[in-house]
Amino acid sequence: LPDGYAQYRWAQWYLPRRGYVQYEIANFARAGRESRHNLNYWREGEYLGIGPGAASFIGGARTKNYGVLREYAAALADIADRCFVPAVFSGAGAALAAEYMRGKYGSKLEFLWADTPDCAICRRGDSKKWYAVFMVVKRGKLKGCAGDPEAEVEIINLRLPPEELPELVDGENFFPAYHMNKKNWVSVRADGVPERLLLRMIDVSYALAPAKRR
Repeated sequence: LPDGYAQYRWAQWYLPRRGYVQYEIANFARAGRESRHNLNYWREGEYLGIGPGAASFIGGARTKNYGVLREYAAALADIADRCFVPAVFSGAGAALAAEYMRGKYGSKLEFLWADTPDCAICRRGDSKKWYAVFMVVKRGKLKGCAGDPEAEVEIINLRLPPEELPELVDGENFFPAYHMNKKNWVSVRADGVPERLLLRMIDVSYALAPAKRR
């Protein structure tokens, strides 16, 4: 028959005789070899679809991804921008600082320059003034920094009261601000200071960044 019904009925008769059991309307398998995907689908289990046009069923809701690759890629980029911090700064200190700023001040790392992908800033939400600059630099570019001058180190430039700068700069964990105004900023080695001190310095820097005038 044109609709294949005869072949279907023949399969129902023939395949069991060869050890294949019909475990759903259109599938046969040997015992223990059933498709887990198919079983999960027919039993209304949850599943996550990955890729253009893929469908998902989670929390009782059925969804489908964009079918056009360009639209799908744009959606992924939007999710990444909203939900994730780029993994440029891998050290524990920089990661802690970025998470703290995001949680307390709603700031996210902004990579403003395509030619310097290892540099990002954080700014106040009201005035858009910077209060932190994350960088990956070579030790040789930090005044007084010991060690291999070609070795890279993660630093965070933070605002600080000018009167505190001379006493703080030690050439080990605190340096004259790299590429910033050295009278009002200091470069902090992200993994070189205690967590509580780093977070307190972030709070001070945020407070020193000019707020929006009312």
